[in-house]
Amino acid sequence: LQDTSCLLLARADFLALRQSSPEFERYCTQAITETLRQALESLYGQYSQRAAEQQTLTRTLSELVRNPPVACPASMTIGEAAQRMADARVRTIVALDERGAPLGMFTLVDLLRRVVLPGLPLSTPLAEAMSAPIVTLPGSATAYEAMHEMAERGVRQVAVVENGVLRGVVNERDLFALQR
Repeated sequence: LQDTSCLLLARADFLALRQSSPEFERYCTQAITETLRQALESLYGQYSQRAAEQQTLTRTLSELVRNPPVACPASMTIGEAAQRMADARVRTIVALDERGAPLGMFTLVDLLRRVVLPGLPLSTPLAEAMSAPIVTLPGSATAYEAMHEMAERGVRQVAVVENGVLRGVVNERDLFALQR
């Protein structure tokens, strides 16, 4: 509505103007306060984000296991294992030995690459088509440790094991969800 002018003042003149004009002093104080408030909000937001990222990566795998694992004996046929996966609506099944300890994993990718493409019969024992050995971590391991292990070994999931017994599976999707 009006023309605006901008003056470049020497520091001493600026301070003198602030002292001589209570309105200008109030304006400067409010402007400085608002600038500091915005800077603090930005810093707090960045700090909160970093703290949340660090906190999520220090969560234990036991905390991340959401559902009971889908598992079967390694002696089960590929067809039966695939049916169990379909019924449970999962992409991975863990093959177990006689004591219930994990031996390997069988995924939809394994089904395609090791069964369908080579023409392996569905009556074949799962042990002949599963990925083994399995990568396991204790429930006390952190999400960061799981990410590191996955990257190091080139796998997309790890089995969470306590005292030799399967407790669950944590996959890369679970870990990426922490980063959101």
